[in-house]
Amino acid sequence: MKNLSVVGIVAVFLLVVTGLTGLAYHTFREDGWLSLLFDYPVLLLALVVLIVAGCLMPLKESKTPLRSRIVPNLIFYLMVAAGVYFTGHLVMTGTL
Repeated sequence: MKNLSVVGIVAVFLLVVTGLTGLAYHTFREDGWLSLLFDYPVLLLALVVLIVAGCLMPLKESKTPLRSRIVPNLIFYLMVAAGVYFTGHLVMTGTL
């Protein structure tokens, strides 16, 4: 039973790493998401505002213990979901 737990932890870790790698690849490659944002300045401004608000929100609501756990868990599960997506895409198409 302990070996199964270790395998699950390693699988989740690999999904998070795959998610981060896929997001970084699609963001920084030539004709990637970052270059697309610079083509549309309104979209870039909206993304900057959302990032700043997202960084300030946990600081403002850090007094409630439930809220302080939601943001890290949400980020973790989004990375796992991205890892599942990019792993499936890699298996089905052969490219990241």
